[in-house]
Amino acid sequence: PICRQYSIFSGGAGASPGGLVFFDNNSSTNRMAIGPSGNVSIGLGINSTEAKGKLDIGGGVVIGSYAGNNTPPTNGLIVSGNVGIGTATPGSYMLYVNGGDSVFTGRVGIGVAPTGGGGQITVGGSLKVAGQATEASGLILSDEGSYKRIQSFDLEPLAINSLGNNVGIGTSNPSSTLHINGSLSTKFRNCNTDCTVASDDHFILAYGAGTITLPPVAGAVGRQYIIKQGLSGSSLTIRRSLSDTGVGSGAAGYFDWGLGTSITLTGYQSIMLVSDGVWWWRAANFN
Repeated sequence: PICRQYSIFSGGAGASPGGLVFFDNNSSTNRMAIGPSGNVSIGLGINSTEAKGKLDIGGGVVIGSYAGNNTPPTNGLIVSGNVGIGTATPGSYMLYVNGGDSVFTGRVGIGVAPTGGGGQITVGGSLKVAGQATEASGLILSDEGSYKRIQSFDLEPLAINSLGNNVGIGTSNPSSTLHINGSLSTKFRNCNTDCTVASDDHFILAYGAGTITLPPVAGAVGRQYIIKQGLSGSSLTIRRSLSDTGVGSGAAGYFDWGLGTSITLTGYQSIMLVSDGVWWWRAANFN
């Protein structure tokens, strides 16, 4: 075995006067120095000056149960426990950053290692963007395998470009508020009995229904419904919502210019209705 010799002295060998140096005589290396202000340097070499911080380490560091068992990355750090930055209570979190801003100039992987062909942030699973500290509301982005999902939760609506600008589907240069470069599918509903139109309906085939009841007109501004009578020898009544009350041409839920609170389709007739928040307007009739 090699017998190593160490010297402990004050001043010199890279330490300021009044400091304390632990010097390896065999390799002529300053192993550790304590400066006059109490700052400690480890592994900075024989020509090192006093440590700039309370602890300066020239090399990799291992903390916790990994110490003595694992080799750290060059000039890096491995920690076996939880880490708190800006907090003394990281709790059960592996990394808890409290306050301040964080900057990542490279790629970040969450739940998966980032790859060269990926984005700046790669998430191995769903990504939840919470709107509140309690996570009572927010947005979920996820890869469901056969489809990709953007989902608001807690029964809240999802707004896209709510502050303006156009939205394009199948195009990178939308020229309208919503520009779809491709086909469009809407809900098809078959009503075989009397039924009430739902907020997510669009085309309704009333095959045997006697009465179709529309939703409250005030909550359906701009919404379009296409309703078709599917039997040749029957008539179909379309009426306003039961919660829309009042009489006269100014009453809520009236059709066009005072046509009343209901209209009738016969044979194979169809109609497109649009709400302005007060009345239902006939946008088109089809015979």
